[in-house]
Amino acid sequence: MVFPTVLLPLIVLLQRREKKTLGPNDVSMESLVPTAHFDMQLVKEMDSTLESFAGMRAEVLLMGGEKSPAYLRVSLSALSQMLPHVKRIQYPDLDRSGPNVTAPELVSKDLRAFFSAHC
Repeated sequence: MVFPTVLLPLIVLLQRREKKTLGPNDVSMESLVPTAHFDMQLVKEMDSTLESFAGMRAEVLLMGGEKSPAYLRVSLSALSQMLPHVKRIQYPDLDRSGPNVTAPELVSKDLRAFFSAHC
């Protein structure tokens, strides 16, 4: 398979670059790699269970960027229509890296506002 062979050197370079910029409380991508399998397993197990969220009573904040992959935007739209107590924030200029890279201050401000109002 060519894909992993081509991708591996790029991942190694990104991990080296990341190590130079990690703060004391940051989690490295390298440490998250072993959990990716479990993340995908949970996604697979949750397939076709959207309706189960309709009875959720908690206040929910859904945040997403308009530049995120389509599957994320579609998922957030479906959840926002299904959840009874939801607030949705759509960031026009962000992708899925917004909270960590592009706009952590903006995202954290909205998180603080939501949790201040609901906790």
